[in-house]
Amino acid sequence: MASSCSEPRRLRLRATRSRRLAPFVMLVTVLPLCFTSPRVPRGTAGAGAGRAARSERPEDAEDVSVSSRGEGSEAEAPKVAAEEESLWTYIFGKPGELRRDLNLVGTTPERIIVTNLLAILIGLASNLWGQTEFLLRTVPVLGAKARELHLDSLYAVDGLKTAYEDQYQARYPSTWLLDQRVALLKARQSSPDDLLGISKRSAMPEGVVPDNAWGPPGGGDRSLKKRENLSVVKQILPPKAPGQPQEISEILGEPSASLERLLRETIAPEGSKKTVEALMARRLEKAGNTYYEYQWRTTFPSGVSLRSYSSCSLGPPDARQNRQLYTLTLVLPDAESDASADNAAALAPAIVEGFQVASGAE
Repeated sequence: MASSCSEPRRLRLRATRSRRLAPFVMLVTVLPLCFTSPRVPRGTAGAGAGRAARSERPEDAEDVSVSSRGEGSEAEAPKVAAEEESLWTYIFGKPGELRRDLNLVGTTPERIIVTNLLAILIGLASNLWGQTEFLLRTVPVLGAKARELHLDSLYAVDGLKTAYEDQYQARYPSTWLLDQRVALLKARQSSPDDLLGISKRSAMPEGVVPDNAWGPPGGGDRSLKKRENLSVVKQILPPKAPGQPQEISEILGEPSASLERLLRETIAPEGSKKTVEALMARRLEKAGNTYYEYQWRTTFPSGVSLRSYSSCSLGPPDARQNRQLYTLTLVLPDAESDASADNAAALAPAIVEGFQVASGAE
């Protein structure tokens, strides 16, 4: 009796388990078919379904499923190849889709292109993150063109900027600043009394005042052994006779002799306790003008040594046949005179070579 009662109970439990497992069995059976079965055209969907329904034998059904999987693989292969070949379409969509998507956010492809081009131009004009100077340094053709257009007065080319004046141009390290004292003196000489609030009748500094001068930030507070500066001095030379302007070769003569005279009479005169050593003196023609270039070393009583680089030339004569003598002088610590080092001494040859004075009548 107990066994007869327990038998129906076992049957009911088995039926309950079957109902619970039925969805999972169907999911496991149908899910692979969703990924492997090919797309069937709409017109043939009913016919395919009818043929599958009319197949009564298990082996026929197996043949149909194998055939379907084979056709699906063949259809998937060109589809994957098409997707790999159309990466542009994958990113930007089909023709018209990008414009439609951008219209949804209130913009157009043309507006984005113009905005990016404008951003690039603003970045180059402002030398954002030094990109303009990097471009001029890495592309020599652009650097030469920038100097031809005098853009190196704004952007450094090979670490140098250029000051363009009426009769000369001088290069200086891009990290150096214009000496404000010299700028103030020039402004006082050319401005009305009430413009700067400084009287022209105030005492002028003794000695020759540079026409331009540059130095590193805080250079005026540096000690003698770390002194660095660059200056351009101009001096007027009257004609040697009415209608006969001065000639630089007649004034200076031989380069070596003129350098010795400069060192003996001006740089280290007797009693100055300084010693000097001539390093180089030469005369050369450049851009239709004659230049004298010098190098010398000055040693002070404290033992500090400075190396000087100089280049001078005459400007063109004016209506009265007066000529301006322009002299560029670069002073650096002798300990930093190694041209391979990353300092101003490495730029010294380019600074001297870049000094140009307007051609005069020789």
